[in-house]
Amino acid sequence: MKTTHCIIIEDEYLARLKLEEYVRKFDSLNLLGAFATVQEAIDSKLLVKCDLFFLDINLPGLSGLDFAKRIGHKSLLIFTTAFSEYAVEGFNLNAVDYLLKPIEFDRFKMAIDKFKNHYSLPQENENFIILKEGRDLVRCKLNDVLYIKGMQEYLYWKTEGGKIISLGSLSSYAEELKQHAFIRIHRSYIININKVESVSTKFVIIKDEELPLGATYASNFRVRYKNNF
Repeated sequence: MKTTHCIIIEDEYLARLKLEEYVRKFDSLNLLGAFATVQEAIDSKLLVKCDLFFLDINLPGLSGLDFAKRIGHKSLLIFTTAFSEYAVEGFNLNAVDYLLKPIEFDRFKMAIDKFKNHYSLPQENENFIILKEGRDLVRCKLNDVLYIKGMQEYLYWKTEGGKIISLGSLSSYAEELKQHAFIRIHRSYIININKVESVSTKFVIIKDEELPLGATYASNFRVRYKNNF
């Protein structure tokens, strides 16, 4: 299994030490850092490397729930808190699990097993993205994606096997997907260039669907499409 890079954000010193101890018991987990506040974690410049957060909910400054809303789809979370009333809201975010303090190791291990079985990272040569569809987290293989259509605050991901509807905007994914085989062809569309069957003056054809080729994006698309072959 690929190493999972973790960050702990917990303001209670003893609870933070206990979580550090637990994390270090797993060879597959690499602890990047442990912090008392969200701001300390941000200042560390380590957030971009993190795959999995162990996140307290009641934190000084920015709360754990507010932080979870900000990081969106990019990382997974295991919430840690003494207050059970936050459980529903926690699971509505990118929550793998919800641990009530005091946290015993056996319960912590159950959360890690759940992560490994359902949300774990694939091997290095697999390209994927984790999307939130309703209350579920869905691991989507980028090679299976045909195109992404923006629909106001929602995104429609058309895949080889069906579709996924997630919250988000095209702009939030454009840079992230650019390093793969994706390119924006219209204000409402990002496509997988490897799935293109043909190109006309105003359309790109993928699986017999005509997708609009916007004038603003046409030149850049044609250059990349030509270089792709």
